Amino acid sequence: MRQKMKQEAHLFCTLKVATDADLKQQIGSAGQCFDLVNHDNLPASNIFRIRKNLKFTDFKATVAEKLGIPLESQRYWTWQARENGTYRPVRPLRPDEEQLTMVDLREHREMGSQAVNKHAMMDLRLFLETPQQQNPTTLAFERVPGEVPPRGKHDIFLFIKHYDPETEVLRFVCRLNLHRNTKIQDAAKLLHTCCGLPPDIDIDIFEEVQFDPVEVNLLNKKNTLADLMDGEILVVQQAEDPKDSTFRHPTVVQHMEYIRNRKMVYFCKLEDPKEGGISLELMRDMSYDEVTATLAKSLVGVDPTHIRLTQHNAYSHQPQKNPMRFRGISNLEGMLQHANHKNDILYYEILDLPLPELEQLKTLRVSHHSDNGELQSDLTVRLPKESIVADVLDELQRAMENSTDATAAATARANRAYGRELRLMEVYHSKLYKVYESDEGIETINDGYWKLRVEVIPEDQMPDALQEGDQIIHVYHMKMDQGTSIVTCFGDPFLLRISESDTMADLKPRIQSKLGVSDEEFAKWNFNFVSARNDPVQLIDSAMLHSSFSSASRQLLSASEPTFLGLQHEDIGPRREPDGGGPFRSMLVIQHSWACSKRILDLAWCWLKGLAVSYNAKPPNCAFPGYHHEKQVRDTLKKFDFNDDDNLDLSEVTALVEHLIAQEKKTQYLKWAIIFLAVFTVVLLGAMTGLIYAIVAALKDTEVDKTVLVTKSGEVIQVASSDLLVIGGNLLSRASLAEVGSDEGQRRHLIGDQSAFLGGVIRTSAFPG
Repeated sequence: MRQKMKQEAHLFCTLKVATDADLKQQIGSAGQCFDLVNHDNLPASNIFRIRKNLKFTDFKATVAEKLGIPLESQRYWTWQARENGTYRPVRPLRPDEEQLTMVDLREHREMGSQAVNKHAMMDLRLFLETPQQQNPTTLAFERVPGEVPPRGKHDIFLFIKHYDPETEVLRFVCRLNLHRNTKIQDAAKLLHTCCGLPPDIDIDIFEEVQFDPVEVNLLNKKNTLADLMDGEILVVQQAEDPKDSTFRHPTVVQHMEYIRNRKMVYFCKLEDPKEGGISLELMRDMSYDEVTATLAKSLVGVDPTHIRLTQHNAYSHQPQKNPMRFRGISNLEGMLQHANHKNDILYYEILDLPLPELEQLKTLRVSHHSDNGELQSDLTVRLPKESIVADVLDELQRAMENSTDATAAATARANRAYGRELRLMEVYHSKLYKVYESDEGIETINDGYWKLRVEVIPEDQMPDALQEGDQIIHVYHMKMDQGTSIVTCFGDPFLLRISESDTMADLKPRIQSKLGVSDEEFAKWNFNFVSARNDPVQLIDSAMLHSSFSSASRQLLSASEPTFLGLQHEDIGPRREPDGGGPFRSMLVIQHSWACSKRILDLAWCWLKGLAVSYNAKPPNCAFPGYHHEKQVRDTLKKFDFNDDDNLDLSEVTALVEHLIAQEKKTQYLKWAIIFLAVFTVVLLGAMTGLIYAIVAALKDTEVDKTVLVTKSGEVIQVASSDLLVIGGNLLSRASLAEVGSDEGQRRHLIGDQSAFLGGVIRTSAFPG
């Protein structure tokens, strides 16, 4: 049955008929505030599936049978979408139109609706006007039997609503046909009665214009209805002065703005987003302070300045990586928008100090590792943004000494007593990328991308302990895919001092002692020299490591150093979150700083030229040759950095990729359009050339047939000179022949005697040679 309906769908159309009862049911009680009715919410009894070849008069009979409304009580109005986005009845169907079939009424199909496409069934939307009368007991307008009242040429079809500021209820009252020259003051008396208001109460009459933005205009009672048109909506309410009124929304204008701007927002805890949060009804135009104040009031006992909000990520359906800054977004509507996607979720966290003060500090999340490289604890420090790394290390030292772990606190105090210093490093994907100098500023440190690590400097790596020729190398835990030379690092990396005379056999005991690995397990390990441009080389016990590493500097290796000592073994440690700070470390983050991007291009170019350089070192005369699109690259990346944090997270990269795909499609469409236009132009020029040739050929009177000029019928065309004539082999002038006379016989006789024409013979002179 369903398959048959689908196959025959093109033979049918759908008619959705709205009545007074539907307007009363939807306006106010069903959440319909503006306009008149939502046709998609009509009851099934008011939706008809009719064959397209059925006459409209037959449809009226179906309505009479199904809804019990006689034919003479039916008048149908068509709907139209106006330019301001409203949807109103525009005019009644004429008697001649009611004699047409449904398919002939297709001009009224979903007039102005965006939901219609050429493949959809024809969908007609109508309003059924019936006779009505006000019940003297209930004061409600009810349908009555009889004919539809005649409509005058200058009548206006109006819909009446009533707003009660005390109950904040907006309801549909009735519809009226009034003459356009009626004064609004005179119509007010009738509206008193229609709305059931006492005649001694002063009323205000508003015209409902549009909803987005809200435009509801108070009408001047001295004017007439001439400026209104069919389908207009008038809202009646008791006159109220907004300044003196005790009601929350004293006028229908304020009520409409409230309905338009209200938004149910769900606040979830940032540390546990899946836990049920708080639902609050807020206004779209609320400021940042109003939103936090409302949330603080619902949380009870919380200072609004201690609340920090985080937006919802429309792609990952998680909190965004970076929270909102204090008053960083001006209103609620902006807070609920991400990458052109609207949502109704915000995340909150309660801070231990006011957010404005917190934003003046630099907050760093640092992992504390022990001497054997294992993670001890995660620490958080806050310092003024103008602080240096030495200040961070001092704060971390105090945090470790004040730790709740008595053993860790005692160890930290002992390290300070023995003068053992701390160092701060950047770690990413189990590799050490940088060791900070103590005098470096902390404002540019990004713990959202790198993982910060602090550890006590081993005694043999202290500057005073390093001897001539010693160097410090990177040591990483690694594994290689079977059959390939692809290296994957894991675990906690560390630094190791080597001297000029150290062999691999000398380093093994030191590595085993530092990591605390059993003899049985350590025997399974392999040791490799890993370089960026060569396959890993397994080291034997007698290998001299000092000659294997290129750098002989005592300075610690930095981010882009391609060589390291790889400890190849099975990864049996517990799985950890990927490197990078924050609770959502699975986010893809791309720094779009042009300086950073430019530096990476320089390093890549140097590497291609065979020069191994570090990220912080200045490459020797090998800058990338082309930065022709610097401004375009920066502008494009900045455009998709929606939260202005100088990073592109996964959602922002997704938006960028979607934009590039859309641009690629547009380019392809343009390319094919140009090709089509070129082909069309060539074909058109060819057709025009052929047409011109055909026209010229058709209009010609003569043609050449084997070097002979003939007519279209094939007759040879003869030509004669107007001055000369050939007679008997002599070239004569026509003037001499004219002297003979016009008699034909005489001319033939004389022609036979050629001597008569010797005077007319054209003679030529001969020239020697």
